Amino acid sequence: KLDWEGGFLSRYLTLWAQRTRAMEAAVLDLAGRDRMERYLAAFAAIPSCGPCAGMTDRASEYYRAWQRQLAGHANNRAVVPEDAMGVVERAQQHVRKVALVLAYDRHVSMTAQDPAVFSQRREEPFAVDLDDVRVGCALGWFHVASVLHIRLNISDNSEGQQMRRIRNFIAEAPDGYRTYGEIVRKLDRIYKTVAVYLETLVIAGTVVRADAVIDGFAQVIYYLKGVQGPSADALSGHAARVEAEERGRTRH
Repeated sequence: KLDWEGGFLSRYLTLWAQRTRAMEAAVLDLAGRDRMERYLAAFAAIPSCGPCAGMTDRASEYYRAWQRQLAGHANNRAVVPEDAMGVVERAQQHVRKVALVLAYDRHVSMTAQDPAVFSQRREEPFAVDLDDVRVGCALGWFHVASVLHIRLNISDNSEGQQMRRIRNFIAEAPDGYRTYGEIVRKLDRIYKTVAVYLETLVIAGTVVRADAVIDGFAQVIYYLKGVQGPSADALSGHAARVEAEERGRTRH
């Protein structure tokens, strides 16, 4: 959290992702490796290229429109907390850097294929075009979404961390809700302490508390606000589904 609020994290383009598949072992391509080595060696031998002439009119117009959108989000406290403003607004610098690198790479790639042409055009100015800015802005939105996701999972203290655990535990429920007993067992804490956490989440409008009859027994359940309450089918057979969920976790 100190890195976040101190400005250190905002220096980097941040992309948050979740693994969706296991990476297979790469196939060794010796010929492709040799081509890549020669290509990179050619780039390393370039003494200079440029200068940059800035953005084209179309690219500049697109970038200014994106900036206005970003400012609308950054000034909305319901979307961007105050302590996240800096790292979100920093996305503008990241967009410009990405667009500049793409424009430079495109210019060098077009001229470096033929040494004679390259020696003549190496010092010609190159411009950042619309396609370069579009890619940069797309990565800028990924950055904004990533840092806000990370911000939501940062807590100032242990109480905040526990309440976040409760919220995530409820969100992962197969039936869309958790019983009070399930939450107590998950946190492995005194039930009165868990009750305070849950009451805080209810007051904050994060979760909803409801009474229900599950498998013939009166229960207190919690589900995320904005999610429709559980149906009769979801309440029926809940104990068996919880047991199956626990068995699955044990196997993994």
